[in-house]
Amino acid sequence: MEKLMELTMLSGFRTTMYKLGYAVFSALILYAISLIAVDGLWAQTPNCDFTVNVSTSVFDGRSSPYNQVQPGDTVCISSGTRGTLTIKNISGTVTNPITFINSGGQVIFNTSSGYGFFIANAKHFRITGTGSPGFKYGIFVQKALTFGLLLGLKSEYFEIDHLEFTELLGSTIAVHAITNASCPAISRANEAIRLNNDDWDYNGDGLYNELDVVSRDNFTQHNLFFHDNYFHGFTKADNTSSLQLAYYIGNSNYSTIPYTRSCNNPDGSVTTGVVVVNPVIEGVHIYNNVIDTLGDKTLQVGSAVKDCNIYNNSINKGGQDIATDVHGININPGSVCDIYNNLITNTKGHGITYGGDGGRIYNNVIANNTASSYWHDGIYVYVKPTGYQHNGNTIVVNNTIVNPAGYGITFAINNGINANVIKNNIIINPGYGSSGYFNIPSAESSEFFVSNNLTTLNISQVKFTNPAINDYSLQTSSLAVNSGADLSAIGITDDYIGTIRPQGSAFDIGAYEFVFEQTPTPTTIPGDANGDGKVDGVDYLIWLNHYNQNSGNGVRDGDFNEDGTVNGVDYVIWLVSYNV
Repeated sequence: MEKLMELTMLSGFRTTMYKLGYAVFSALILYAISLIAVDGLWAQTPNCDFTVNVSTSVFDGRSSPYNQVQPGDTVCISSGTRGTLTIKNISGTVTNPITFINSGGQVIFNTSSGYGFFIANAKHFRITGTGSPGFKYGIFVQKALTFGLLLGLKSEYFEIDHLEFTELLGSTIAVHAITNASCPAISRANEAIRLNNDDWDYNGDGLYNELDVVSRDNFTQHNLFFHDNYFHGFTKADNTSSLQLAYYIGNSNYSTIPYTRSCNNPDGSVTTGVVVVNPVIEGVHIYNNVIDTLGDKTLQVGSAVKDCNIYNNSINKGGQDIATDVHGININPGSVCDIYNNLITNTKGHGITYGGDGGRIYNNVIANNTASSYWHDGIYVYVKPTGYQHNGNTIVVNNTIVNPAGYGITFAINNGINANVIKNNIIINPGYGSSGYFNIPSAESSEFFVSNNLTTLNISQVKFTNPAINDYSLQTSSLAVNSGADLSAIGITDDYIGTIRPQGSAFDIGAYEFVFEQTPTPTTIPGDANGDGKVDGVDYLIWLNHYNQNSGNGVRDGDFNEDGTVNGVDYVIWLVSYNV
């Protein structure tokens, strides 16, 4: 009778398990679909609170109907080919930003005059191209004259993602985010017209006066996020690139010496030499972007004094039109940035140019940067102009630099800081030959910690996996494996693809950490008493021979849950796995 009850119980249990398995499988499928949607491959059709039609050129948060937009609202931009769009005078909140998203397909900006987007006096918002299935980049600036996307006039706390850019006819910049210092109000007190391009009625009182003045003293730009955008230029008939710069973020005129400008006056005169000090940025995040074939610098950041991170970007063929002053990534003075996990290939200039006030450059792969008439380096840390301070040490570690046109790593600085670090870098075949691995002023050599770098003229000695396809991961026999210094004290804890460092007895040199093959732990199949890798009648007999007995041998006696007793529960475990 007990056996019959057990068999009845087992039959119901197995049915339940099958149903549970189907439910789990279905849940996993739905979860996978949700992940794909989040990744932007299958975008979600948005719920629209407001819609901007193709014919709409201005979205003004102070004018009807857009003055009804509330924090957290979704504003849909209708699909189709359109001209410029100005978005101005809007404000979401930290927890409820206003979202601008494509709807019904791809939004294509195509204009031979003006810009694609112009954003003015806006905060706490997002512009995203994730609104339509089938389009990873649902907002496409196909052609514009000036800027592809200009974010100015105190715009801050924003996120820009899944946009595509390919051609600008006049300007050099696809995405430009900047707020300049304005002219002093004393020259235009209570004027009702804009006298200068960067005048703005920020408080909405209809006047331009002292309440609308912008300077470093009264404004700091915050939290700018740019990610998952695609920039791809092409070579035009005149052999120049259709795009020059992908990103120009912040002001290049950071200095302790004030900047001078010209200001228009109400009487029509112009005052030159007006002293102003431009605002700075706290919070710049540029990541997961693809940038290909640009004529000038590809990515430039200035005056980002805090929380600046540039990572996981792929940059190829920068500086195609210009012989000098071109860079894969360019950090201007005043900035303190971490630059990491970027792939920079085939640029006609420095891979990374750094003029920042301290920062970390690590886990980057820089390969095959060339120059026609001007030699450039893998990583170049430069001298600050007069009026600029350099108060922080610069850390250059765990980078892989292959075939730089000039030196591998240059420090052309004079800062008196005794903690600049150059460690764990791979440098291969610099243009200056065996004397070109490092370029450090001899008079300042005591200011540097230089060790555990791997240098060679012969790439085959390093034993990369497949450099022909930019795979600079290490093989097990590489000299870089377990040869690096421990850099965990300065926050280096993983590699170019996120592998935890170290994997072996020490850090590896270069951008990649080698992962040793682990002997797989034998897996025990539930119900497999004899350990032959299958659950069959032999295992049943083992269970039956020990049924209702106490066991100290666990699975070998048929005690599959190892509770010390061979009973009906163990039979259920065997049955569920039988012949599976």
